[in-house]
Amino acid sequence: MKRVLPLLCLSVLLAGDRCSPEGVAQQRWREGAGLVAETAALRTTLAHLVEIERTPLARWAGEVLRALPDCAFVEAHVASGRMSELWPALTCSPPDGGRADWLDGHQMAFARVRDAERIVGWLDSTADRGLAIRVSVPRALSEGGLGLLLPDRQPPGGGVLSGGDTLVHARLRPVAGLDLATLVDDDGPGAQMFRLKSELFGGLVLEGSWEIAVYLPEEGRPMPRLAAALDFRHRGAAVAAMEEFIDELERTWPVTRSSFRLDDHEGACLLDLKLLPDLAPCYVATDTALIVGWNPASLRKSLDGDASEEFGRFGGATIDLARFPTADRILSRALGTPTGSGPFPWQRLDASGERTENGFDLEFQLRAGPQT
Repeated sequence: MKRVLPLLCLSVLLAGDRCSPEGVAQQRWREGAGLVAETAALRTTLAHLVEIERTPLARWAGEVLRALPDCAFVEAHVASGRMSELWPALTCSPPDGGRADWLDGHQMAFARVRDAERIVGWLDSTADRGLAIRVSVPRALSEGGLGLLLPDRQPPGGGVLSGGDTLVHARLRPVAGLDLATLVDDDGPGAQMFRLKSELFGGLVLEGSWEIAVYLPEEGRPMPRLAAALDFRHRGAAVAAMEEFIDELERTWPVTRSSFRLDDHEGACLLDLKLLPDLAPCYVATDTALIVGWNPASLRKSLDGDASEEFGRFGGATIDLARFPTADRILSRALGTPTGSGPFPWQRLDASGERTENGFDLEFQLRAGPQT
């Protein structure tokens, strides 16, 4: 094996990948979708998912858990590439000729290969009942809408939105930039009804970084509070583009612009644009960004405290799973519906990533709370 690894590393280098056990491992997967796992680790992960009671995810995890083969390692491969088809195909990985050695020290490994584009990932449990997941994504996937979620090499800068009471909070400078207009068809509903081809969504006005925050809902309201920050290049040009966008909406919809002010920041609202629950969008312009809120309460919440500094160098996202049951109870009372799922087995999800020579490395950490 010691003689074979250098030869494998040479072939990997010639192919443009990293010469490491994981880099070599990526070349093993053939067309389709594949999975290899320590059965005990997979069983533990599925048992955690079963804890999310009264959800389709919990029911699915229970079905897979009951069907797991009784052996040390399991594996599966489906030529269709559909990850959902892997689970019924799980079989024991034989001691000779199986894929158990593909784990390279990890507890689980998975891949999806299509037209030589490889998405390869590894998953491990942590000492505190958490999960660590790393996924290698090819550069080709940065084309189109997914490019808005993949990091550039340039940092996104410091946060803008308040970090208090967040359910979801993310900040990123995407590799594709913020030229949103290029993602919208000229004759599609986004261009015709919502004016998404306007100058505001082009790449010349916006600086490149975006931030979004979803906050706990207010008592009695049917929606969480939601705000976004779009960094701009020049404040005057950004405000002019936003006002022109509002003018276009007024010409398209029976809505009226209302002036809005928050502290020293000026902007506007469309209080009668009630297309969705609680929707009355507003914006203000700070010195660095346009802040857009789902409604006035969302905008006020987004600027009511210190900006979050929890993001890594290249940005990232945090989902505070511990607050979801509280949000569910507030929304259920407002809507007069039963509460949904129970508590999550994890308290928080942190996501980060960085651009590499051949694509992107993404990392996800599911952090658990105290065991009860």
